Amino acid sequence: MQRSSFNKTEKIALHATLKVTLGSIWLLFSPLAMESLAELLGKQLVEVKGTLHDLHTILNIPEETLRPIRLHHPTCRDFLLDMNRCADPVDWVDENKVYRIMADCCLTSMEKELKTDFCDLPAFAE
Repeated sequence: MQRSSFNKTEKIALHATLKVTLGSIWLLFSPLAMESLAELLGKQLVEVKGTLHDLHTILNIPEETLRPIRLHHPTCRDFLLDMNRCADPVDWVDENKVYRIMADCCLTSMEKELKTDFCDLPAFAE
């Protein structure tokens, strides 16, 4: 499906997803593989693939989804994270917002995956 066939609401949602996905790639200390990025953001792998599909000019996106995604041009990161340098304010990525989203996604993942007593220790009160 071509992006031009989306209505205004769908385009806004796609743009928001793109900003969070790219923002996460740019802000992470160590590059993540596509599968790990999808898991971090609580997205399906197919959704992350679709989001990044047309971005091979700025990202090195390996065919193997277990290899890290890397920036071709680190200066692109600077343009979209700096409101004063970003050509279009709509494309500006608010790094604080992306950090909050990633933190929320991490907490959600931890709530799903971690159990209360993962060492199966006896209760101290017993």
